[in-house]
Amino acid sequence: MEQLLQEATRNGIEEAELKEYHKKMCDLQNEAFLRQAVEQVLEEVKAECPPPNALQKLQNLSHQLRVLHGDAELIRSASQAVQQGTRRRTKSIAPARDGRRASAFDVKSSEELRVACEAFSDLSSFSKLKNEGAWKGHRSSLQLELAPFAGKMLGHSKVTIAESLTHLPKSREAAAIQTFRNILVWMGDRPAQECQRIASRESVINTVSSDPFMRDETFVQILKQLSGNPSARSEWLGWQLLLQLCHTTPPSDELDDFVRFFCAQKTSAAPLSSGDARALELERIARE
Repeated sequence: MEQLLQEATRNGIEEAELKEYHKKMCDLQNEAFLRQAVEQVLEEVKAECPPPNALQKLQNLSHQLRVLHGDAELIRSASQAVQQGTRRRTKSIAPARDGRRASAFDVKSSEELRVACEAFSDLSSFSKLKNEGAWKGHRSSLQLELAPFAGKMLGHSKVTIAESLTHLPKSREAAAIQTFRNILVWMGDRPAQECQRIASRESVINTVSSDPFMRDETFVQILKQLSGNPSARSEWLGWQLLLQLCHTTPPSDELDDFVRFFCAQKTSAAPLSSGDARALELERIARE
């Protein structure tokens, strides 16, 4: 914006006419101004059907606040408010039909679609996810799983997690760790016989279908293992499991659009051949 103002001055526009724009530019570099602006727009997007310009404004303001390394908690609240507001708006203008869930991406405007894509593109903004800075990381079986070590929370790993990725009751922590072990075995990231792999897959499916607390945790674990996975075989086995769970026990409404965006992004970023059954299946899941 600074460059635009300088260009306007060089082109003969009076400085007085540019004062308002210059003030806006200065305000956008002021954390206190941004905090106040975000808090004001947060009230607007609480409506049952928030106006699209309010959602876009809140998203832009929180992005600028992030650029300035501002209040992380306020940024997180703003991101989640955009997600929730986008979902409420979609449900009010494009309700579910034929048993299909309404999606935040069921919009006609390209601007609204852009807001939805940005809102659900970053899984780390999912409200149930633990804070990565406080997350205990992974545990190595070679170290008897006693010493946690650093590793990307939402990136592929061949090592077991030390705790759940999402906030769960303490009584489910052991189940979350075991589920991740089963995912490692099924995807071939941990050596096992074929019968063990199949048993591990079935265990994951049964856990998700029988325990609502474990549903979103398991989906997040699978998305983690599909992010930056260097093995084509492991990745495809992970997709198989994800697609099966989408069919039988889909994620919560809150996580649903993150999964949709993830599927759509992956198929567009690395498209398979048009006749490939895997590509067709992934695209169908992303649409549904």
